[in-house]
Amino acid sequence: TNPNLTAEGVWTGWYARTAHNDKIQGAIVADFAYDELGARTAATINDESPYADALAAVFRQVFESKGGTITAAEAIQSTDTDFKPLLTSIGQQSPDVLYFPDFNPACALITKQAADVPGLKDTALIGSDGCADPSYTETAGAAADGAYLSQPDTSAFQQGDFYQNEFLPAYRELVGDDPTAAFHAHAFDAFMILAQAIEQVAIEGGDGSISIPRTALKDAVLATSGHQGITGTITCNATGDCATEVTIGIYQVPAVPFDDPKAKPVFSETKSLEDVA
Repeated sequence: TNPNLTAEGVWTGWYARTAHNDKIQGAIVADFAYDELGARTAATINDESPYADALAAVFRQVFESKGGTITAAEAIQSTDTDFKPLLTSIGQQSPDVLYFPDFNPACALITKQAADVPGLKDTALIGSDGCADPSYTETAGAAADGAYLSQPDTSAFQQGDFYQNEFLPAYRELVGDDPTAAFHAHAFDAFMILAQAIEQVAIEGGDGSISIPRTALKDAVLATSGHQGITGTITCNATGDCATEVTIGIYQVPAVPFDDPKAKPVFSETKSLEDVA
């Protein structure tokens, strides 16, 4: 979801995704913090991964463009476990929001340790889809209650006929449970686009062998237009972003999809890539 993967001048020509571009997710989280929560100050903590670094940067840029102030922009290592000194330092400014688009266990440990920092007592905690798995609430415990997590709004497609009557029964039969990860539908859509592209370009040899020309396959994927997927109508743009209009939901613990597949977001917004260009 890193914006640079599909940025002009950086895109390799061989990458496409049905997952969203984090220019959209970062902007929607900033909208939620500033417009819905009324936050005017925010701090961020992100690890060294391209995902976390870029998402935090987008949030900061959009939050400041709306008139907000960033009180701290802190970097951590994904292997760090003691965040108390860092959180205490951030808490000296008592920001309205602390945004940490990281992965677990860092997300969970930040949440748990923030509960013991007086300066963060009234600070809203917001993580993103990298935090959104059962280990977050298992590790953070009661400290996670009331925290917010952003991810694709699964309620936007859960009531679809194909999803309810074909995808879910097949998934349950295969896995034994409902999906918990945010991108299960995006993975299905990506596979179907790839399968259709293979059907278009595969060459059958006289001996019954099948060959798939790589460049032709890439071109067929990037030419995807109007594909009706679980996540919506999918059309790939010139640099491989195929989710060009995205709905991101903000969920509040304990009502989160990885614990309750029927959980509804407390805030949801749809943006296109043009909206965040």
